Amino acid sequence: MKPFYGGKIMKNLIVVAIAAVSIAAVAQTNSTITTTTTTSTQPASATVVTPAKKIKKAAVKKTATPTAAVKKTSTPAAAPTATPASTEIGSALGITGEKVATPSDISGTSTTTNVDAASTKKWKGSISSTPSLDQADAQSIQVLTKAGLSYKITDKLTVKAAQTFETLNAGNNMSADQRELIERSNFRAAFTDLSISTTGKGIFGSNDLPISLNYKKISGDAVIAQKASYASIDAIIDLNISVPYTLSPKFDFSIDTQVRHYQNDTAAKSSYRVLAVPTLSYNLNDVVSIYQGAGLILSMKDNSELRRNYERLNLSTGVAITASKSLSFDLNVSQDKAIYVNPNANFDVTPFAPYQITNASDKTRTFDAVSYEATVAYTF
Repeated sequence: MKPFYGGKIMKNLIVVAIAAVSIAAVAQTNSTITTTTTTSTQPASATVVTPAKKIKKAAVKKTATPTAAVKKTSTPAAAPTATPASTEIGSALGITGEKVATPSDISGTSTTTNVDAASTKKWKGSISSTPSLDQADAQSIQVLTKAGLSYKITDKLTVKAAQTFETLNAGNNMSADQRELIERSNFRAAFTDLSISTTGKGIFGSNDLPISLNYKKISGDAVIAQKASYASIDAIIDLNISVPYTLSPKFDFSIDTQVRHYQNDTAAKSSYRVLAVPTLSYNLNDVVSIYQGAGLILSMKDNSELRRNYERLNLSTGVAITASKSLSFDLNVSQDKAIYVNPNANFDVTPFAPYQITNASDKTRTFDAVSYEATVAYTF
């Protein structure tokens, strides 16, 4: 397969799109805003969690203004978990960052409810595609394609199964083993997700809490599962809880949290991470929202000893677009930056520059990853 050189174009398109919508948001803020009775919810990144993010991976879901024909009510959903430069997106390119779980990874956590025929539908399907590139290797583009099926057991309890596939362009930083997998087939099974989700009662004046438990089985012949960071991992277990607030018809805020366990081939090699990422979103209208997330990730290893390994800063800036009730888009740039590294680890702490990687003298020791993602998601 010949290398594809559209990385810089994709990165520029995403950055320009985010900048353009941000400017529009500022302009609209300075003008007179007419408040309607429509309740908006936060944007959600559709990936493809999770590692999470966090997930890790649907745009803003909003309830239309009630009409005489159809009356709808909605409960604000959680804001998106910030999506960092991900292992799922960048590890095959030599990047060490991990994916924070995203609302698409936190299967079925949206608490938006439409009181119509659609709300009684038990079975739902979904498909999403996320092309992405890492700033460290703009010539390599990875596409994660996820197909899922969910079943609504009760009004608050939903189960879901999904399969993710990987397509990866062979860039300059590919190893010989990675290239071999790509040349053998460039649509490879990567991992399978099984999840259960519900909602809990709000706390401290928040909306209802989206809660989910997800089991990700790493399998298949994808580069990420065989030769990259997931190669030594058997499975990942995530517990996700979001605390969402509706500040006004235009602003939403959430604190997204996650506890993740990496199940390895031996218990001694298993590890954990805990994250908390606050996210503020601004709804330009019922279609477009912009969001900014900034939080911390604590990574621990050695299983039960829970030895402090890394402390990381996570940033994410994005635009979420709801084209229709079933179709959504998300554009974002994110950064996963180590601010503390255990002296026994194989990485260095480098200076911080927002959305710009800073290299150590040896690039293989740098723990600073920036990624660009564009997601399209469809539910049916």
